[in-house]
Amino acid sequence: MNSIRRSWIRRLLALGALALLVIGTSGAAAAAEEIVWSVHVGITGPAAFSGSKQAEGFQDYVAWKNANGGIRGRTIKLLMTDTTFQPAEAVAGFKRVLSNYKPVYVSGDGTAMTKALNAENNSTYDILMTSGSFATEFDDTKTYPLHFMAGPSYGDMIEIALKYVRAQYTGSGTPKVAMVHSNIAFGRDPVERLEQVAKRLKIDVALIQQTKFVETDVGSFALAIRQARPDFVVFHGYAFSVWPEIMRQVKEYGLDTKFLGTIWAMDRIKVMEIGPAADGYMGVQPYPYSTTGRSEPILKVIDKIMRDKNPKYDGQAQIGYFHSWANALLATKAIEMTIDKGQPLTGTNLANNLRTVTDWDTGGMFGTKVNISGQKIGVGRIYRWNAKKDWTPEPVSDWITTD
Repeated sequence: MNSIRRSWIRRLLALGALALLVIGTSGAAAAAEEIVWSVHVGITGPAAFSGSKQAEGFQDYVAWKNANGGIRGRTIKLLMTDTTFQPAEAVAGFKRVLSNYKPVYVSGDGTAMTKALNAENNSTYDILMTSGSFATEFDDTKTYPLHFMAGPSYGDMIEIALKYVRAQYTGSGTPKVAMVHSNIAFGRDPVERLEQVAKRLKIDVALIQQTKFVETDVGSFALAIRQARPDFVVFHGYAFSVWPEIMRQVKEYGLDTKFLGTIWAMDRIKVMEIGPAADGYMGVQPYPYSTTGRSEPILKVIDKIMRDKNPKYDGQAQIGYFHSWANALLATKAIEMTIDKGQPLTGTNLANNLRTVTDWDTGGMFGTKVNISGQKIGVGRIYRWNAKKDWTPEPVSDWITTD
């Protein structure tokens, strides 16, 4: 871990500790002119690689927004809680916040926290929520009316990948696809969607394999791919375990197979660690990677913030950081619309207003104007990693929307 990263984690932990200290020492409500945001992320623990960057993203966004007038002149009060990515701690931290504050917006660390709080939030708290999850089941206005995804669901990501496969395939007959996914809920999430979309797009699903989230020997999975000889293999439900070794072994067999992943297996730092086997690997990403030389206003802001903090910043922000900015922009949009209508800042009002958003220019966070359809923003792009160009992610598709 480099010194800059250590410094940021110390600052984020201090912020989290301060938030909990304030919450625990007084019952004072937030000032009326303040808009309370409560962010719960795994700054430490098993999800720290992404969680620490998510925390940093929220902190930077709020500092920038408040320095530029806040939301319609009202300051954002940011409360940060380190959940260590443990559901019980996440829920306990949420309850501690509610005992002292009335947040307008809450961002959780992932699927488990969102599901644990959903029913009570719908019936009692009425707070707008986002999280670190893109679970397909959250794209359900009836069951999860207060939770939004600033990007496509996992099922959408698979659809985007298959649309790319269909458009790029130049062989005879129909393209053959294999899917390899983990056995946790995250991994199983889009399997049914893959089968449905493949049938609609006339893509042959040659193989679906389920692995453990962590495997010590992946040889049998690589061999099955060799025998199926798919044109494309789609990985989902991992961070950076299992699939890199499967991909490496399949390449050693000499197959002319292309490999795609989804958002949490697309961070540049980790892809580079895989080495030569990752050259040509592709995946779905809803956000831009580079901020260098960009003209879009939000990307220019992020670029300046990152370079002010780190003169050696290479122009490639991590996905977790971008994701927090996207969530924050979504929450800000909802609050602005609701204030402009003179409505109370309830979760129901914020959510109802968000669902009317069309042709939204996010200042570069998404590379095209977007609509909020249901509970998500169903758009993404395929990027390919190029070892010969210092592992620069190259866009190989236009922005693809889901049906």
